[in-house]
Amino acid sequence: MKLCVVVPSFYPAFIYGGPIVSIHNTCRALADLGVEIFVSTTNANGVGKLDVPVNQFQRLAENYYVKYYDDTIVGRFSWQFSFNIAEDIRACDVVKVEDIFSTYVPITLFFSMLYKKKVMLSVRGVLSKWALKSQKKILKQLWLFFFIRPFRNNIVWHATSLDEKDDITGTFAGANVVVVPNGVSVEDYRKLPILSRSQYLSLFGISLSDDTQVIVSMGRLHKVKGFPILIEAFAMLHNENSKIALLIAGDDDGVGEELSLMIHRLGMTDAVFLLGNISGDKKAQFLAGADIFALTSHSENFGNVYLEALASGTPILATEGTPWHDIRRFGCGVSTDYCPGNIRNALRDMLAGDLNKMRESAFSYADNFTWNSIAADLQVELEAIQ
Repeated sequence: MKLCVVVPSFYPAFIYGGPIVSIHNTCRALADLGVEIFVSTTNANGVGKLDVPVNQFQRLAENYYVKYYDDTIVGRFSWQFSFNIAEDIRACDVVKVEDIFSTYVPITLFFSMLYKKKVMLSVRGVLSKWALKSQKKILKQLWLFFFIRPFRNNIVWHATSLDEKDDITGTFAGANVVVVPNGVSVEDYRKLPILSRSQYLSLFGISLSDDTQVIVSMGRLHKVKGFPILIEAFAMLHNENSKIALLIAGDDDGVGEELSLMIHRLGMTDAVFLLGNISGDKKAQFLAGADIFALTSHSENFGNVYLEALASGTPILATEGTPWHDIRRFGCGVSTDYCPGNIRNALRDMLAGDLNKMRESAFSYADNFTWNSIAADLQVELEAIQ
């Protein structure tokens, strides 16, 4: 099977966050299974462009090729893509689109229908109630009505969770939706030795006692991630137990100053630390060396970082706007509402519980999400619509 993957930006444009890594790993795993992958994308990379050859397919690995079309308006539109995507689609058997609110999507959907190629469309969380109401609500509804709905009979929707499936069918009643979660490179989060608490804190430039219990969080500093709720809950817990710390990693995406001011106002400057972006081995050590990972996000279609924490053996605290509702049943975390008092109570109970047992449960749970197993499930769904 030849699969055309259409995405506005692509590996190694890590500035766009987790989806770039997830899509790349999915493609790589499908290629390992023998699916021929042809990614059609652009060289967009934030406010700049990737330093890559453009307008020609390059081989990334066996069965895995990518073509970066030169962006005419960076992050917005590419004439090269618009003129040439039809040929990329015609040469493949199935099309997988990894976006919904970009100029490339209706162009891709049109040519896919013209050449009678079925489309699997991944929405990446943008149809959640929170996302649809957070900004540009009217424009989003108009876009869905005029540029997506006319092609709905040629679309099989890809959700990464049952929650996201509900979001899709809530917007497009009767939609054909397959559910295949994201995966995780388990080995990347277990290859490094666990640091002692003093080594761990020193790695991130923090000077606290060795008996400090550490809660970590990670994500872009954006209002959707709900960091103010987490910080408030942590401050309540810190008033009961000063031997705890909260470490938050992630680039500022609009609320960094607000969080810094909040930390000062609550008197938490010696207990709550904003570390900026962390990646690679340091990210793996950041997750694996903590006692708990907590992210009180308002909305996640999947939330790769929760799974990365579990793969590191770190139990998680999630919130009801994320799809991690069953983690308590598997003994590797808690899902709660957005009440700071309830979040405080959940963190308190987890810290007082058997963290070693929860760690083992986290490892076992994450083993269900290897990229090989996820790709095998996705391959079955793609072949079914070919």
